[in-house]
Amino acid sequence: MQDGTKKKYIFLITRCIAGLLTSCAWLLIQCIYLRFIAPTSGNFPYYVLALALYIGSTYVLLGSYVGMAAILYLGVLNPIAFNQYLKLRTVYIAVCVIFLTAIVLSIPLATLQAAIAIPTASVKCTDKSLILVSGSLLITIISSSFVLISLKRHRKQFKKLDTVSNTSLNSALRLLSWTLFAEILISVAEIIPFVFMEYKKHQRSTSGCYWFNHASRVVSEASFALIESSIWSIALIIDPLTNVILDTTVSKKATSQIKWAQKSFVGLARNMTGKFSRRRITNGKETQVCQEEQIIQLDTISSIT
Repeated sequence: MQDGTKKKYIFLITRCIAGLLTSCAWLLIQCIYLRFIAPTSGNFPYYVLALALYIGSTYVLLGSYVGMAAILYLGVLNPIAFNQYLKLRTVYIAVCVIFLTAIVLSIPLATLQAAIAIPTASVKCTDKSLILVSGSLLITIISSSFVLISLKRHRKQFKKLDTVSNTSLNSALRLLSWTLFAEILISVAEIIPFVFMEYKKHQRSTSGCYWFNHASRVVSEASFALIESSIWSIALIIDPLTNVILDTTVSKKATSQIKWAQKSFVGLARNMTGKFSRRRITNGKETQVCQEEQIIQLDTISSIT
C-alpha cells in the first residue's frame, strides 16, 4: 500500500476504533442506568468514567471526520502539497493529537455533564458550561460542508472528463456526503439531552404517586430516549457499512475476507461431517462384528446341545 493510500486509511481506522469505543461507552452508560436506575452522588465516579469514555471517543470520531475531509481536500484539489509536504509521519502525529485532545477534554466535560445530572456540593455548573461540545460539532459540520462543496465544484469543472480520477472523485464525494449526514445525526443526538433538560426545567417538581396518576407525561421522556437511541444506532451501525460499500478498496478487502470465511466454514463443516461419518462407519463395523460373534456363539451352543 502506498503512502498516499495509508494517509487516508489511517483516519478510517481511527474512525472505526472511535465508533467501537463510542458503542462500548454507550452500553456502559446504559448498564449504569440499569444497575442504579438513576445517577446519584453514590455512583458519581462510575458515571464520570463512563461519560469520559463516551465523550472522548466522540471527540476522536469527530476528529477522524475532520481528518478524512482534509485528506480528501488536499488529495483532490492540491495533490502536490498532498504528496510532497504532507508526510505519513504528520498524519500519525495528527492522530496522536486527536487522541490526546480527546483525553484532555473528556475528563472535565464528563465531570460537568455528570454534575448536571447529579447535583453535588463540590461541583456546580449549568448546561451553558458545555458550549464546547456544540462548538466542536459545529466546526466538524462546517469543515466537512466546505470540503464537500469544494469537491463538487471541482467535479463540475471536470465533468466532461471520464477518467479514473473522476471515478475516484465521485467515490470520495459519496463517502463525504455520508460523513456529513452522520455528523448531523451525531449532532442531533448530542443536542437532544440538552433539549430534554431545558424541557424539564420548565416543569414543576413532582413526587409521590404523581407519575402513577399522570403517566402520560412519561411519554415525552420515553420519546426523547427513543429518538436519541435510534439516531445513535443509525450513525454507529450504518457508518462502517457505508464505508465498506462506498470505498472500493475496503469493499474488495471485505469481499475477500467474506469469501475466506465462507471457505473456512465450509472446510470446517466438511471436516466435522467427515469425522462423524467415520465414527458411524466404525460403530457399524463394530456392531456387525458383535452380531457375527453372537451368531457363532449360538451355533456353537446349539451344536453342543
